[in-house]
Amino acid sequence: MVVLSGHKSAVSAMAFDVQGMQLASGGNDTNIIVWDIVAETGLYRLKGHKDVITGLHFLRNANVLLSSSKDKYIRVWDLDIQHCAQTVVGHRNEICSFALDGEESRLISGTANEEMYVWTILYDADPVAFDSAAAGDETTHNDDALDDANVIATTAATKVRIALVGKLMRSGKERVVSMRVHNPTQTIAVQSADKLIEFYRLHSPKEVTKKLKRRQKRLREKAAEKGTSEVETAVTDAADHMVHLYNLRLSAKSVSCAWGRTVKKGADKDLDAGDTQVDMVVALHNNTIESHAIKLSAKTATSSPVSQLQQPGHRSGVRCVAISDDSKMLVSCSSNEIKVWNMATRTVIRTLPSGYCLCVTFIPGNRHVVVGYKTGEIELFDIASATSLQKEMATEGGESVWSIAMRPDKRRFVTGAADKNVKFWDLDLIADEEYSTTSKRLGFVHSATLKMSDDVLCVKYTPDQRLIAVSLLDSTVKLFFEDTLKFFTSLYGHKLPVLSMDISADSTLMITASADKNIKLWGLDFGDCHRSMFAHADSIMGVSFVANTHYAFSVSKDRTIKYWDCDTFEHILTLNGHHGEVWCTAVSHHGRFMVSGSHDRSLRVWTRTDEQVLLEEEREREREEAMDSEMVTENTAEAGAGEAEGDVTMVGADGLGGKKTVETIKGAEQIIDAIELAENERENMAEHKKAVALAKINGVDAPPPFEQNIIMKYLRMDSPERYVLHIVKKIKPNDLQEALLLLPFNHSTNLLRYIEAWIKKSWSVELCCRCLFFLLRVHQKQIVSNQVMVDTLDSLRMNTRGRISELKNIIGFNVAALNHIKRKMEDESTSSFFGEQSEQLNKNMKKKQRLVRPTF
Repeated sequence: MVVLSGHKSAVSAMAFDVQGMQLASGGNDTNIIVWDIVAETGLYRLKGHKDVITGLHFLRNANVLLSSSKDKYIRVWDLDIQHCAQTVVGHRNEICSFALDGEESRLISGTANEEMYVWTILYDADPVAFDSAAAGDETTHNDDALDDANVIATTAATKVRIALVGKLMRSGKERVVSMRVHNPTQTIAVQSADKLIEFYRLHSPKEVTKKLKRRQKRLREKAAEKGTSEVETAVTDAADHMVHLYNLRLSAKSVSCAWGRTVKKGADKDLDAGDTQVDMVVALHNNTIESHAIKLSAKTATSSPVSQLQQPGHRSGVRCVAISDDSKMLVSCSSNEIKVWNMATRTVIRTLPSGYCLCVTFIPGNRHVVVGYKTGEIELFDIASATSLQKEMATEGGESVWSIAMRPDKRRFVTGAADKNVKFWDLDLIADEEYSTTSKRLGFVHSATLKMSDDVLCVKYTPDQRLIAVSLLDSTVKLFFEDTLKFFTSLYGHKLPVLSMDISADSTLMITASADKNIKLWGLDFGDCHRSMFAHADSIMGVSFVANTHYAFSVSKDRTIKYWDCDTFEHILTLNGHHGEVWCTAVSHHGRFMVSGSHDRSLRVWTRTDEQVLLEEEREREREEAMDSEMVTENTAEAGAGEAEGDVTMVGADGLGGKKTVETIKGAEQIIDAIELAENERENMAEHKKAVALAKINGVDAPPPFEQNIIMKYLRMDSPERYVLHIVKKIKPNDLQEALLLLPFNHSTNLLRYIEAWIKKSWSVELCCRCLFFLLRVHQKQIVSNQVMVDTLDSLRMNTRGRISELKNIIGFNVAALNHIKRKMEDESTSSFFGEQSEQLNKNMKKKQRLVRPTF
């Protein structure tokens, strides 16, 4: 896996070139970075846009990159000179996406409103004439685009230009999310931010030319009827290039879409002559995936649902989770359903329709669950039959049931609700004729009520069943004796209500989590507060102790999970992974895994490993992350200052593709340390040789053998040059240029001398050339003015070209040998080199097409 780090904020658009060797990425930081995938480095950074990048595309027929942004501009970048060749203006709203037809002769752009623009791409346009004509056209220039006039003048050699054809009005009123072109049928799917996907057919250039000739003919006929010799010139508009076919309305808002397999007349008897059927796969906002069969004809299109993937996951945020006593099952609840999971296979075994769930727990035996609803009801479900056994109103006025807790002896459970009551429910076998006439079913009966002074948010039993803890809306936690329900003590100190709490297995320690972002540890002997800790950056939604320990997990709306040692009050780990607010957590009864549920509709299982955690390393990692954040803030501030000074008018390449991070700083420090160690080693070696020579001349005993540096000896490096190369090779390719940029000039000159030695010995020639060319480009003026480097540069000039030629010959020889082997195998076989594999793949695809596909 390769990680490319260069953007200061989220990446919003990406595109590969035709060969797949280069990747362009655009981010919310308004920058475009072109990456070399093979070398794993950023080539250059393109600056010019003033808002989020929304689309990128490499042209096949020219070394040109197209980009769109929310700043209402499309820019044409000439990658040969790394400058903006044209700024396409004319959009009245933010550009959300764009797409090109199969021949890359037309560009269609979608905006934040119902307008959709059609542009033509000219490859052999006269740049000077085009720019002169466009300068007086208000559809291609406005006051905001005048800043780029100098760029257009300096890049007049680029012949790719974009001209406006016209605009169309879409059916949808929401912004465009994406645009997907199906090249075989020349159909474009326009995905909106609502439940609509619109399909348009792109006319071929011949069809457009035919329409234009027909229109010109009608104009000549009208001129002849009027008796005039002046004939108007016919022009095309957007309607001549594309026509609306069909609107696909989905069951929910869409997130993304993609074209699937294509079926033509010969493969499906239901298709008419000339029709094509294409599958459209859509990911919806409610966490489902739908597949639709789009039947395309010349003028119309129809659709039919094919399949839907919705059962495994939740359709809304996960509000509560619970783990069975044997840790083999997990129940998770959301706003409309309950799911029971097998923890061994990580699969859903039951899906139960429900109301808006707020709390849940397993009943003894692990065959039933009881759920508390936002509407004030509690309901008992049988997991095996997936049926509801009993449903009771637990509150007086329909207030929410916020918490459910099972008593340690498993004979009673307690509920806490917003009606200011704590209610106790006894489990019992109840005769129910609707359930069975011969046997009783499990049920619950209300047995007692404890009235409180404020809304109840959370309830919890101590494992020894001595106390019951009740969290109230007034930010206090009250403790009562379980047998008599008499008041024991009150815990206060939180500034906002306690949303979750848990008690350790030995009933001596309680942890409370509040919306004030703090967790507090309390002793249950006297109710004293052991420690208060600022734990998260947002409200803490849940805490859980690990079984038989004083370790605890906390989850928060800041999307993180933190692991704590409650004896030493140390923060051990921070677990990142959720993309939304984390609302709930549960720890297995044997302590081997933990489950968290989030607003991003996901459940994450965190498994305990045997790897040791060192607190010093974790704190160091957190400090590095903080430093990275500070660097991003500094870079963003510098960019903002430059923009305020007017630097943004300089449109083109600026700096490197990477960015300054803690890793690049570490890389530079490692190179400096390696060079200094190697220099000292070389001095010691020279002194030892001098001492041996003097001893030989004076006829005395020679000094002891040279003792190599302990680090080089441990790494088995036979020379200082080999050691420095080893350190340079350890640095990630994406961080290497930034690390070299941080080197002082004296260390850069020393590194050039080591590069000279590496090239002479043909060590890592490609890496040497990368470092050499970069250092020469960065320190060109200082090196030219420094006469000491003349001999080194002359040696590099003579040796580098020869080593590159040798490497090129080796690669060419290997390619020729592989081609020879391929031809020889094809001559000896009846099929082509990849023929058998292709035939087998086609057979497998045909088998899949014959399978009966599931329907809605």
